Amino acid sequence: MTVIQPPVITNEYAPLMENIAEITAAGEKAAAKRLAEIQAKLEASSLSVEVVQLNGAPVPQIADQAQKIGADYVVMGSHGHTAFYDLLVGSTTHGVLMRANCPVVIVPAQSKKSASRK
Repeated sequence: MTVIQPPVITNEYAPLMENIAEITAAGEKAAAKRLAEIQAKLEASSLSVEVVQLNGAPVPQIADQAQKIGADYVVMGSHGHTAFYDLLVGSTTHGVLMRANCPVVIVPAQSKKSASRK
């Protein structure tokens, strides 16, 4: 599943207002392409997959979708930010962890050292 968060519009972005639909459509198209790639890869491994693409604020969308489908658990990745960073900018994973009605499994970010060995 992926959730595309609409851009927040402020006066500073007024020149971009006419391009918002284009920007949003490009984000949706890129997300759909990535989901299709992941689906194909998993199905090639004989896994049954259903992909979902939603628009809106990620935390409520993910939690609501998990409840809607009766998920046993939600698996999310962590970017490996510090707690201070998450305090300043928020954390989708933390928000889902606090809101979901089922267990949330958090997969830590791969360290740069182990990623370079592959």
